[in-house]
Amino acid sequence: MLKIWAVATAMDILRNIKKKRNLKLLITKLEHRSQLILKNKEQNATVDQVKSLHTLKKQVDQLQFSYRQTTWDFYESILTFFASILRVFEIKQKLVDFIERILQVIGIARIGYDLVNFGSTISGLVDITQNSNINRRRRKGL
Repeated sequence: MLKIWAVATAMDILRNIKKKRNLKLLITKLEHRSQLILKNKEQNATVDQVKSLHTLKKQVDQLQFSYRQTTWDFYESILTFFASILRVFEIKQKLVDFIERILQVIGIARIGYDLVNFGSTISGLVDITQNSNINRRRRKGL
């Protein structure tokens, strides 16, 4: 059973590497596109370009958050993989216990990180809602 767990964890590591690479490429493309829009903005920006720049910024922020989450998953997978290998070959139980404690600390830190980002996500949603209400009032002429 532990051997299957080790193989599954190794596959998880490979999936995380691929996801991190794809996210990094996408973030780079979006940042490049936003730089082009900023250059055009300095010349004569239209309202659509400014809106698309704001949208790109939100997308980049979301992708960077996803990238950080994938990085957490990657490190957890590596530590879990090493703990599984050590258990399969019954090598140094103290090291396995140490790795498990590190995984617990990472899990607690990740929960705190997620709570902080959840708060910023909620504040972002409140900003979006307030902006849409303001735009609605402007269209109605209030």
